[in-house]
Amino acid sequence: VGSLKAAENQSGKDEKVEGKEAMSRGQRKRLAKREQYLRRERMVMSSLKIKTLEDQKGRLDGLDAIKDALTATIVNKNNP
Repeated sequence: VGSLKAAENQSGKDEKVEGKEAMSRGQRKRLAKREQYLRRERMVMSSLKIKTLEDQKGRLDGLDAIKDALTATIVNKNNP
């Protein structure tokens, strides 16, 4: 009985590989490498995006101050 359960569990594992069809060891390895590459690429792209946002933040703060000053001046001229 124990060997039957082991055989059923093994065949179940072969049929279900993370909800995908059964893949060979090489296919699983290639898929894992591809997923790792994509995760690394997303991490690099997000860190570059964060860096550019931080770089722009310093420049945009000055522009926001100018914009606020101009809108305040316009509002003051319209409401004497």
